Amino acid sequence: MTQLSGGLDVACGDEKRRGGVKNLWLTERDNITDFTAGATDHEYTAVTLTSTTVKFYKFEFNDFTGGFGSTGNSENGSDVQEVEGEFHVPKMEKVKAAILQELKTTCKVVAVYEDYNQKFFVGGYDEILEEKAALLVTLDELLGTDLQDENGYVIHLTGKAAELQREFTGDTTDSTKFEQ
Repeated sequence: MTQLSGGLDVACGDEKRRGGVKNLWLTERDNITDFTAGATDHEYTAVTLTSTTVKFYKFEFNDFTGGFGSTGNSENGSDVQEVEGEFHVPKMEKVKAAILQELKTTCKVVAVYEDYNQKFFVGGYDEILEEKAALLVTLDELLGTDLQDENGYVIHLTGKAAELQREFTGDTTDSTKFEQ
C-alpha cells in the first residue's frame, strides 16, 4: 500500500491554466514496445516503437473542440479511471472517411496529446495495465439540417486505466516517431 509522502502546492500560475487539446497523435497499441517511466515523477520520458516504419500519426481537428480526461471509479475494492477523449473533424468527404474508417477498424490505440499549457500527456497506456489500457475508437458522422449545423465527424476515444495519465516529456518533434 502506498503512503502519502507530502502535500500538494498550487501556485498562482496554476490558477491561470487553460483547458482543451491543441494537438493529437495516435498509433495502434501493437506499434508500441513500451514507454520509459521517469525515475521519480509521474511521467514518460520516451516511447519505443516496434519498428522504424510505424509512428504516431497526427490527427487534426477543429480548433477548441478537442478534449481529454478521465473519471475515477471505485467498486468492489478496485480503483479505475474511465478515460475519454473527443475531437471534432470538419466536413464529411471521402478522403477523411477513408482515413477515419482505418482508425475505426484498428484494434485499439494509444494517444499522445498536447494541451494549451504546452504539456503533453499519454492516454491509453499506464504502468499497471500497460498496453491493456489502450483506447477504443468510435466515430460519429454529423450532418445537420440547417446551413449552420455541424458537418463532419466526431472521434471518440474510450478506455480504462489503473493510473492517472502520465505527462510525456519525450521528444514529440522526433519525426521518426511523431508525424509533424
